Amino acid sequence: MKSIIISLSLILLVYSQMAYSIRIPKPPKIPKIPNPSNRLTNKNNNKEKQTFYIYEVEIVLAKGSRTKGSIRLKQNHLSVVTRKGDFSYSKKVAYKDISKIEIISWQETKLQGKDKKSTAYLFYPVEYRISTLKGKTYTYKGRLRQFEKFKLTNLLGKALIHGIFYDYWVTKGEKGKWQNSKSTKYSYNRKVPHPLALKKIIMIHKKEIKTHKKEVKKG
Repeated sequence: MKSIIISLSLILLVYSQMAYSIRIPKPPKIPKIPNPSNRLTNKNNNKEKQTFYIYEVEIVLAKGSRTKGSIRLKQNHLSVVTRKGDFSYSKKVAYKDISKIEIISWQETKLQGKDKKSTAYLFYPVEYRISTLKGKTYTYKGRLRQFEKFKLTNLLGKALIHGIFYDYWVTKGEKGKWQNSKSTKYSYNRKVPHPLALKKIIMIHKKEIKTHKKEVKKG
């Protein structure tokens, strides 16, 4: 009888250890499904108001053609540097205080191409003369990208204005010649631009208009 009890107790002990060693399987994880409403919310949150300033201007091209309309700028001023002696002075000049912005010179940059007989160049403004209503004149040296390519709006519609232009330096033997300007002088286009390039912006002081537009943040 004792042997039967001992056998039963051993069987129960072994079974309990086996049951303890067997792990109960965990229920599978429910996959996370992105909520489309969150994406819409994030997209809307990434939008912010961008301030623009609208000015009435008269555009003068290099050949003398003129037209009037409005342009839109992201800032209401220019930062100019005045040099006197050994010192340089930086100053903000508001567009509403400017009477005229004139391009004085351009700089060329070579464009990639496979044509061995001619080389394409892009010319962009690098020097401006800025005149104020009070009769002061500033020289701005550097790029003003807002005037390299922009839109002019009037009753006829929208016109694309270019401060930049292109030309091709064509070589024949040891000599060269610009294809568009026909000049054999390499530096010619730095002072004499394409006839349809922007030369001058005359500010018409009716009223500075401040407006807002929603734009999506980058990054």
